Amino acid sequence: YTTLFRSVRFKRLHVPSHPMSLRSSTILILTLSLAAERSAAQCSPASGPPPTAQTFNTASAGIGTRLATGAADLHWTWTIDDINGIYAPAIVMDSLPSVYYRSTWPDCYWISSNVSGTQSGNRDFYYKVDFNLPCTNNCGLSYDQDNAFCLSLDIFADNSIGEIYVNGVPQSASLGGRVPYANPYQAEGSSLAGKLTVSLCHGWKAGANSLILKVASSAPMNGLLVQASKYID
Repeated sequence: YTTLFRSVRFKRLHVPSHPMSLRSSTILILTLSLAAERSAAQCSPASGPPPTAQTFNTASAGIGTRLATGAADLHWTWTIDDINGIYAPAIVMDSLPSVYYRSTWPDCYWISSNVSGTQSGNRDFYYKVDFNLPCTNNCGLSYDQDNAFCLSLDIFADNSIGEIYVNGVPQSASLGGRVPYANPYQAEGSSLAGKLTVSLCHGWKAGANSLILKVASSAPMNGLLVQASKYID
């Protein structure tokens, strides 16, 4: 910012101008300075790697360990029927049905709106995780650019994933027709055969980000398991 101020002051000393022009120049300088400060404040640190995919594991208590059943997830939150609803911490499930996939990650387990996952009717549950990205990656590429960050995940849901939102923008159009299912409330997305593997490379930005998974669920249960993908389709 110092260089900017010196440059403009030099012109003001050597180029005669009307007092009103001087006032306008001063206002312009301050405006540009404040805009630059706001831009820098939106992302921190200036450069660095993104979070690893494993940090998005549901029910994780940190790399290598998971939360106890009934505990509130440290990152994932949920709401029902309205993506703009009030979000509450997701809960680590207990007494899983036999059909539910068991993750090979030791720091990953099923979460739901309550410990048993019970619910009634055909409902839409929205699970959200918020996180931050630096201004640029280690190659100097802004995270505002597509493919600067790709998040690769395996997703299991009871009954299925109805949509994936990156910063509020639906991603289904770039997922090869795999989302949503033709009959999303009757799909079998909780077993190994129902795994949805995605690599999300579009719509991220430097600074604050959100990922929302819409789970289409029928009675009697809803649940979600997200793990870092080991194999990309």
